[in-house]
Amino acid sequence: MTDDGTTRWWWIRHAPIAPPHDQGFAPPSAAAELSDDKSIAGVAVRLPADAVWIASPMRRTQMTCAALRAAKGETATATVSEPAFAEQDFGDWHGQSYRQVFARLTEQDLVTPALVRPPSGEPFEAVVPRVAAAVERLGAEHAGRDLVVIAHAGTIRAALAAAMDLAPPQAISFVVDLLSVTRLDHHPRGRSNRLWSVQFVNCEAR
Repeated sequence: MTDDGTTRWWWIRHAPIAPPHDQGFAPPSAAAELSDDKSIAGVAVRLPADAVWIASPMRRTQMTCAALRAAKGETATATVSEPAFAEQDFGDWHGQSYRQVFARLTEQDLVTPALVRPPSGEPFEAVVPRVAAAVERLGAEHAGRDLVVIAHAGTIRAALAAAMDLAPPQAISFVVDLLSVTRLDHHPRGRSNRLWSVQFVNCEAR
């Protein structure tokens, strides 16, 4: 438990995606490339002990989570698999390169990407409420704990949107690099004039 009852959310974007899906919209089955032991160790050492570990159900986040837990020696408890923390559903774009998809987008799409709905998929603006609902539910369940979440760029941007009360077009502008750490603290009501505080965003392993 944290000393003051604050629930600390440690958000980590997964490791790089292994070929052949590393230059496009990766499907849920895409694997993580975990050969960079130094970066894995650099992230692991920043994370708290005795945390609740959570990962999206996608293969790359599950693999990254396992590697981080092994590097930290935190394998005694199960990892929570949270479907609501999955990446934005890119629908028919899965398996296509960025070049292929961007060539078909209109100028307006490129100006407001948060509002674009991929065929058979979901827009980023739909990711924010599902992530926010899961954050509220898991935060209440594990109040006062450290929660380490291995997720995706879209998921982490959605968490920032919920914490900072940002519109989706604003939140999608955050840079969230691979294996970066973002920390958002949720404070007990009555102990702070802020319900959320942003400690840091997109910190890379050192």
